[in-house]
Amino acid sequence: MGKQIEYYSEMDSYMLIVNKAIELGLKIITKDNNIIASIEEDNIYNEIKYFYLEEAGSLKLRENGIIDILESPIIEANPPYTNDGKVYKSRLWVSSGFWMNEDIFIKRDKMLEKKYDAIVRYLKKITNYVEIEVKAKNPDYKGRYFLRKIYITETLYDKVKNKEYEII
Repeated sequence: MGKQIEYYSEMDSYMLIVNKAIELGLKIITKDNNIIASIEEDNIYNEIKYFYLEEAGSLKLRENGIIDILESPIIEANPPYTNDGKVYKSRLWVSSGFWMNEDIFIKRDKMLEKKYDAIVRYLKKITNYVEIEVKAKNPDYKGRYFLRKIYITETLYDKVKNKEYEII
């Protein structure tokens, strides 16, 4: 369980979100688990996996070396993805906490929640909340479209309206 917001954006807007997270004191964790405090290379944005609030605790790793997303003080922040004229949703997600055992639930750190909420408020400022047709990914729907309300950046929304991209 946790809190999440899904959205559609292009890379430039995603970079604004990443920079906001850094401004709020979060560090970046890349796909190969490197922790970085600032962005100095433009090509790193595709490698981002999480925002990490070090002051809220250390990262917890599973036995296989993968970061435990429930126990670690992180926000999932996958970058936007486009392919063959299709754009896929991104999301920001934070865990509600985790069960220590059957009786004890450990809630997420309050500071992490405040940082998550601040990033979400910023995301809502740089996107529009619109109703749009979204193509179902499930093959059982045979390419049908459904009306859905989504957060999307103005730049990307214009490209979707001009049929340059299709929302999936």
